[in-house]
Amino acid sequence: MGRVARTSGIAFSRQIRNPMYAGSCGFASGGRGDWQERDDVLAFARQSPIYDKCFSEQNPANLPSAQEWVDKGLFLRDKLSVGQATPINSNFGIRIFHFYLPLYFWLRYLVRCRRGQDLPTGTQNNSEPLCSQPRTIVVGLNAPQGAGKTTLVNLCRALFSLDGLSCVALSIDDFYLTNDDQQRLAAQHSGNRLLEHRGNAGTHDVALGRDTIIQCVQAGEGEKVALPRYDKSLGAGRGDRAHRQQWPVVEGRIDVVLLEGWMLGFRPLPPDAPQLQKEAGLAQVNANLGEYEQWHALVDAWAVIQVEDLSIIASWRLEAERGMRRERGAEGGMTDAQVRDFVSRFMPSYTAFSEHSIYNEDELSRKKPVLRIFFDKERNPTG
Repeated sequence: MGRVARTSGIAFSRQIRNPMYAGSCGFASGGRGDWQERDDVLAFARQSPIYDKCFSEQNPANLPSAQEWVDKGLFLRDKLSVGQATPINSNFGIRIFHFYLPLYFWLRYLVRCRRGQDLPTGTQNNSEPLCSQPRTIVVGLNAPQGAGKTTLVNLCRALFSLDGLSCVALSIDDFYLTNDDQQRLAAQHSGNRLLEHRGNAGTHDVALGRDTIIQCVQAGEGEKVALPRYDKSLGAGRGDRAHRQQWPVVEGRIDVVLLEGWMLGFRPLPPDAPQLQKEAGLAQVNANLGEYEQWHALVDAWAVIQVEDLSIIASWRLEAERGMRRERGAEGGMTDAQVRDFVSRFMPSYTAFSEHSIYNEDELSRKKPVLRIFFDKERNPTG
């Protein structure tokens, strides 16, 4: 089956199992690499499985200097509280130089194209459509639950700020229906376990999401935009939209909006598609997906994180909840049985819709830039 994935709290304490990272990797300084040695850093960065997807040697405007790799690598090392003695080819270094920074530099290039700073020259990244008008760029980030999205988005925001660019991060989770509306939806579709709780298509306020994205894109100097927030601790644990006075407010022109979600980009299948017969209630979720085209139409480029085996998603969720229970006690996270039930309500959509997505169509048509990254079970990029 095809691939799909995402990014969350990442357990960097695990030992590296990928043999490509063993040994000196040809570092100029020998050993396992020096974070401040430009030759070491650049050599290691070029070994990233996604390097060729993110950069084009024929387009120098898209290539960071060796010193910038060093400076931003050290910046992320500090943000992640990595010890100075940690070698480059540790899990931290892999994550920074083989995933976070290549993806960030790709995003920054698209932003600069939109601002008219770096004009593309027909590279495989297909950035030409972005230069049509200098406005805010909206990047859709599709990634499955547990892949480390929160860490990724927070680091990208910090990097954009370091480069003098304003970035707003939006999660489709923040556009969930209010608790009252969710209960009405569940009652309306009584017996459909896929709509009993928040998560699947139909459980979001699509109009709220659309209007928020548009406000971010159109915001000018001195103009303010309130960003909706959803609090999963409200409603006796059922979750609810936070009070408006608790929404963060951004002011002024926004350079980039990062819109993330596990089902972002999924498109409806034909009503008679055999995939819809595999789970009761999936046909209604499929019908609901049409509304989400309002979000997809606002996306200028896609970054898609995928896994080869969808069962990895369940194991990531189990891993995360077990960690929370260790840290916070029995009440700090879901039991294994609760996790399996929770994930089972999302897996039918992953299975049915992940290969039927707008980013697949955009990639084939080259209508919009699409960066597709594959993860292994350790959340390291493989290509």
